[in-house]
Amino acid sequence: MWGLEAAQPAATARRPGPLSGIPVAIKDIIATSDMPTTNGSPIYRDHIPAADAWVVERLRNLGATIFGKTVSTEFAWRHPGPTVNPWNGKHTPGGSSSGSGSAVAARLTFAALGSDTGGSLRMPAHFCGVTGLKVTWGRISRAGAMPLSQSLDTVGPLARTAADCALLLGLMANWLSAALADAAILFYIFVYTLLLKRRSPANIVIGGAAGCFPVLVGWAAVTGTIAVPAIVLFAVIFLWTPPHFWALAMKFKDDYARANVPMLPVVASPAAVTRKILLYSYAMVAATLVLAPYAGWLYAAAAVGLGGWFLVEAHRLDAQVRADGADKPFPMRLFHLSIAYLTLLFLVVAIAALLPVGRW
Repeated sequence: MWGLEAAQPAATARRPGPLSGIPVAIKDIIATSDMPTTNGSPIYRDHIPAADAWVVERLRNLGATIFGKTVSTEFAWRHPGPTVNPWNGKHTPGGSSSGSGSAVAARLTFAALGSDTGGSLRMPAHFCGVTGLKVTWGRISRAGAMPLSQSLDTVGPLARTAADCALLLGLMANWLSAALADAAILFYIFVYTLLLKRRSPANIVIGGAAGCFPVLVGWAAVTGTIAVPAIVLFAVIFLWTPPHFWALAMKFKDDYARANVPMLPVVASPAAVTRKILLYSYAMVAATLVLAPYAGWLYAAAAVGLGGWFLVEAHRLDAQVRADGADKPFPMRLFHLSIAYLTLLFLVVAIAALLPVGRW
């Protein structure tokens, strides 16, 4: 009657999290692997999906208790059927997410998920006196929700207050990855560009950290956390950046000098630059091996081979500088190799994660 059906307390969260013990109901067009998802139609009366929708999986991982499904109109289309408005049974509860709006208004659940294509979430929120949030398209994955219009469909929360909706959105859309992405932008602007770029030869060493953040952002976006492998990959890119850019700066040091950018090759001798390239190269290769316990022996073997390749080229550049009196070094070979090196290393990381072999 109030839009909530198949309430099953046994459908519990998978692990403790920020939403532990919080009941959340799910609109009946969003897949749940432990209870029927009928899409509001008798055709799918006994349909139990093989897997949760992405957003349901996310809520479970946050600790939420998925305890029931809310009534949806058939295929999220047309006017509400059996659901009534809890404030007045003679009034409509709104669009196809009316079961979610009615259940939240009747205090049957802390929050519920609905979907919105042309108002199906916003109208029940308004008619039932609760808050509903139509999120930006793509902000929350629609994977596992029955599609009505691929270019308009969104999945979002309904709750009693705007603050509750904001909390749920932040947790589902991943505050951590958003904060890390913002941190990378701010670091690049204020630390690298404004503070270091024209003031210190350590500009690319410290400021290069901005380019390392994507591995943390990606890891957090998928897992919701930061773990040791992500930190190791951050360190690898951090240590790779100076040899990569110093090789380029050796080629274009006159341009950097005219632009008043104190890159290391501008303020130090070529021999001093290649010594530091060697120092960071060895540190980088050592950092890649720290990942081996997590990525497996196949990755370890590739990291050793690729690292040896990089070190040979770094030593070649250093020897060339010393032998030629530092007049005509050829650093672009190391610069181009460094790009291939990092590409191949991360490709091996991805392949090793997918293969059924190669683990310790």
